[in-house]
Amino acid sequence: MKALADLNLENKATFLRLDLNVPIASRGEVRDDFKIENALPTIKAVLAKGARLAIGAHLGRPHGAVEERLSLAGIGTALAEALNMDVILAEDCVGDGVKGLLRQLKPGSLILLENLRFNSGEVANDEDFAKELAAPFEAYICDAFAASHRRHASLVSMSEYFQDKCLGPACQAELAKVREFFAEDEDEEEDVPFGVVIGGRSYAEKAPLLQGMLDYAKVILVGGGVANTLLAAKGVETGRSKVEKNMLGIARSFLRNAEVRGVDVVLPVDHQLVNKYSALEPLRASKGQNVEEGTFAVDIGPVSVAIFKERLTEVKRALFCGPLGVSEWENTSAGSKEVARSLIKNKIPTIFGGGELLAQLSSTAMPRHFMKCTAGSALLTYLTEGDLPALKQFADHEPNALVS
Repeated sequence: MKALADLNLENKATFLRLDLNVPIASRGEVRDDFKIENALPTIKAVLAKGARLAIGAHLGRPHGAVEERLSLAGIGTALAEALNMDVILAEDCVGDGVKGLLRQLKPGSLILLENLRFNSGEVANDEDFAKELAAPFEAYICDAFAASHRRHASLVSMSEYFQDKCLGPACQAELAKVREFFAEDEDEEEDVPFGVVIGGRSYAEKAPLLQGMLDYAKVILVGGGVANTLLAAKGVETGRSKVEKNMLGIARSFLRNAEVRGVDVVLPVDHQLVNKYSALEPLRASKGQNVEEGTFAVDIGPVSVAIFKERLTEVKRALFCGPLGVSEWENTSAGSKEVARSLIKNKIPTIFGGGELLAQLSSTAMPRHFMKCTAGSALLTYLTEGDLPALKQFADHEPNALVS
């Protein structure tokens, strides 16, 4: 596979696609810098090759409109501090302003493009937007493993305009570690009991991945917003918690398929509740699985934590993707932390995936045999489908041979 070392970037305008979708505090400052730290070696390596670098990234889901709270200004500040150099934030990601900044850049210096998703063409994978985005550049590097499951313009269509292109070293390293982690299971003479912990906001996004995990798992433990729709599908009261009603049929089908295939799907039996959806609201544990009318479930409850920990003692390896509580709030990380610490204490080799989960686990030490992965949904997609849209753009990319 072509690597960064193979590209001649001296004085070339170079586009580097990163995933810098990090937790942001109310004033715009970065709450957790794991993804930024993970990207620094690639940025430094590209600059050392004399490139005139532009970093492209996204933050949140602005739906094609400019939202000040989702500006990359705070990320630019964090990058400047980490790199100890000036980082100019462009007003847009395309147009004459970007071209002008690139012309002024000296080799070994960089700019940060404004949020790619401020333009509707990004998420739509619009060909005209991809062409405009690519126009000022001579080389393309994708080092955004965590976003590589998205069919977005900067990840898919844009790369087709370049001969000088490669997957970045961080992306290649994470892919290699993931393949190595699961290849160890292939070397075992007997099936290795495998556990999956799934959290996050959206059931719709995780539904095909949960279905795919039935091929791997002995037990699937579900929390976060993903659990709400599954609980509702079973007739459990969910209060004011978000339920994706259009997904209830698919959720019921998944639960039936899991039962037929002998995979245990474990849902929360209690919750941490708030009366108002605010980080300032005090938490209180529910009295059972039903969420009280007028309240929101914002984390799994203490009984659920104990059950999750107990069920995970049955497995030899695990995958933990997505937070079990509201990711933006500091007081709703207890469930994720307790379950993660149990896996670590019991020395069960685990991949912890996704920026929101890693933010909640930022103070949790990860010994050997435990892997932090920037990708959550992208990791699950890679495991269940065998490849990712952004990676397919590289003809010499090695897909996941573990998926038949």
